[in-house]
Amino acid sequence: SITAGSGWTFEYFKETFLHILKLQDTTGGSYIDLPKRVKDSKTCINPHNKDDDECVVWCLAIHKALQEGENKNLTRISKLKRFKPTLTTPFNFPFVVNKRNVQALEQDTQTSINIFALEGQKQIVPKFLSEYNTENQ
Repeated sequence: SITAGSGWTFEYFKETFLHILKLQDTTGGSYIDLPKRVKDSKTCINPHNKDDDECVVWCLAIHKALQEGENKNLTRISKLKRFKPTLTTPFNFPFVVNKRNVQALEQDTQTSINIFALEGQKQIVPKFLSEYNTENQ
């Protein structure tokens, strides 16, 4: 058995599912309306960036706002402007979501970034899972 610091002991798997997917280049963009089910779950903050293609940057601004204790009206770009990160790496927008670009953005902002997508109207799937370790910075 495997033991962790919590005092709990893992003994066995009852069942395992393995879902493998390949990250395909895709572009981030501007605001898209989420399905009602996702909105109603209150698990996603969707920035209303209708005038630009910088959704990934606005998501980083939301992250920074939350770190600083701000938690109201985080979908409003006017509210997020003061939290928008200054990027030292020149990225093109719309941002192409691929491993190289996301890893460069992680280095630039010293932030772990996981990207998920909505397939159809029901399934949320990972598109990029970070290997960046912020504790080593």
